[in-house]
Amino acid sequence: MNSPFKLVHLDAYAKYESRSMHVLGIVLFFVSLLMVPSLVVSKILGENSFIFFLPIAIGLTLSMYLFLRFKNPPTMRPADGLLMISTLWLALFAFGTIPYLIHGIPLVDAIFESVSGFTTAGATTIANLEQMPRSLLIWRSMTQWIGGIIIVMVFMFIMPMVVTGGRSLLTNEMSGSGGGNLYLKMGKAAKQYILVYIILTLAYLIILMLLGLSAFESCNIAMCVICTGGFMITNDSFANYDMHIRIAVLFFMLFSATNFYIQYRAIVKHEVKGLTLSEEFKTMCIWFGCVSVLVCLLMAINGSWTDDSPLKSFVDVFFSVVSIGTTTGFTTLDYTTEWPFLGMSILLLVMIVGGSTGSTSGGIKTARAIILIKSMVNEIRKTIHPNAVYSVKLDKRGIDESVVHSATVVVIMFVITIFIGMIVFDSIMSMDEALFASTALVTGTGPGMGRLFGDYAPMPEWAKLFACALMILGRMEIVSILVMFTPGFWKELFGARGFNNMVNNVKTAVPRMKDRIKGNDKQDVPETPADTEDGTDILPETDG
Repeated sequence: MNSPFKLVHLDAYAKYESRSMHVLGIVLFFVSLLMVPSLVVSKILGENSFIFFLPIAIGLTLSMYLFLRFKNPPTMRPADGLLMISTLWLALFAFGTIPYLIHGIPLVDAIFESVSGFTTAGATTIANLEQMPRSLLIWRSMTQWIGGIIIVMVFMFIMPMVVTGGRSLLTNEMSGSGGGNLYLKMGKAAKQYILVYIILTLAYLIILMLLGLSAFESCNIAMCVICTGGFMITNDSFANYDMHIRIAVLFFMLFSATNFYIQYRAIVKHEVKGLTLSEEFKTMCIWFGCVSVLVCLLMAINGSWTDDSPLKSFVDVFFSVVSIGTTTGFTTLDYTTEWPFLGMSILLLVMIVGGSTGSTSGGIKTARAIILIKSMVNEIRKTIHPNAVYSVKLDKRGIDESVVHSATVVVIMFVITIFIGMIVFDSIMSMDEALFASTALVTGTGPGMGRLFGDYAPMPEWAKLFACALMILGRMEIVSILVMFTPGFWKELFGARGFNNMVNNVKTAVPRMKDRIKGNDKQDVPETPADTEDGTDILPETDG
């Protein structure tokens, strides 16, 4: 029986089918609402509230137009999903730039802050954070909080309508996560993830306030640590915070870089054993612990262990390793100058590996590293026993060969992208600074080394834009971006016939454009009747 209060379905007003525009309208609506807390804070503190009022008005108006003008098509192809996610990220980058621009931050720096926030990279071009308006710092942290959850929100809206092709978009991110059975009910799983995300954010906020931090500090740190982002409200990050605060945030970072499905089981279903049963989580913890001990030994041998308190020194080292390994990017000391060269080299490897699959952490992810190492071990064993059959296992379950291949491709693409970034940055900085900056941006870690340890302000504008491209590539895991530059993607998006027509139009337009530039284009001149020498027109005779 229909309810008498049922409204007319909004799709009745929509005239065009576009999943990208429809979902963008929904997400833009919620992002605009999440800017309201910054508006309220600016009003309370007497700061310039116009920098938030204008984008909120633009966002709500545009979101309602998109939501009412466009509706979801009945089917979804993988190409549609990739285009939708790319459109969504680009729109958020542009929207997040508006408050920075109104505040007076230069355009390139504003773009950098927005991209770094939504990609949860944590890099910044602002040299003096403590002079920034508090309301703008809250929005800055909010962009990271949104960036960490936005892909989950997309899955919640999309996955109930996605068939096999659309689900394949999650294959890379969820491989080895222990949550493969969630593909059947992806919409429900997305809601579970969002619930865990909100619960953990509130839990971190309350714990930090109980430990003595102000509500402002606790809110910013909680939003940035849950998404393993790294934005801070002080210039020296965590250098001036007490030991108990560092230890608490250390565990927050470690748990935030854990697979969300395991978090859900531990928090909502009270199945803590999922942490101990997860091979990826155990490997990640052991990896961070071993690296921390090794760095401490190297510092002792090198003579750089100068602190009177060994416990404080170990906590600083462990904090730095976990912060870099989870790609959060919080810092307590300048490890780029205080650690030995070998320790910095190991830190680069930790940065590349990253945290767990199915989390907001960057890097290639621990599960892929495990799969790759086990695959290489099997290849070595096959040289000894050529007739033996070996399979890669994770959590005591066999891994399909396609997953091994996918993990290999992602790792190779990450390394190639980091290498290209290093070559580009080498023209404006030393080789070690270029390598560290490229790795930090692609993996979403944030802080560079040397001049770029605190911020990326010293870089020229073109380098900042290139850094934005590296952050986007890393967040989209490179392969997803590169697919969009292949003919196969556009053939699936427009159909083979539509793609061929588009290519032919381009082939025709390029020569005509060249002729127009040279002044040889005669097709655009309107035809006029030809004149004879005596001035009479040569026209066909007609009865009229």
